[in-house]
Amino acid sequence: MKKYLYLFFYKIYCLLKVTNSDLNFDGLNEFKAAVVVAMLQLFLLSSIYLQMVMYFHRTLISSKIDPKMWLIPLVIFLGITDSYFFLDSKKNWKQYEQEFKGYSNQIKYKHNAIVILVCATIIFLLLFSFYQLSLIDWKHG
Repeated sequence: MKKYLYLFFYKIYCLLKVTNSDLNFDGLNEFKAAVVVAMLQLFLLSSIYLQMVMYFHRTLISSKIDPKMWLIPLVIFLGITDSYFFLDSKKNWKQYEQEFKGYSNQIKYKHNAIVILVCATIIFLLLFSFYQLSLIDWKHG
């Protein structure tokens, strides 16, 4: 599982590397890729939460606590886990980099398509969750 996460991160890293090479700005690509992965994780968790809210027809967070305050610990948690996996001093994901580079072009294209589909699916799920949430008449419960 960790290898697939590293492959996902590597593909996003390569996309950012190619994009930034045109701008002659090659720094912070690892950080940017970690931010992209963290945002996709946040989008996925948000869409799951919104689906649960719609299923139970009520918010799952206590009304005594501001719901926005739950976002801060979640972002901190995702930042810590992503920095541990991708930005730590050992750079564990780079151990797999040579293996990923050695794949044939056909396999690379399949991996690129899978990464693009996963990203698009996560974003679509979040948007669809917001759409479904807007259709609920909350006054009638």
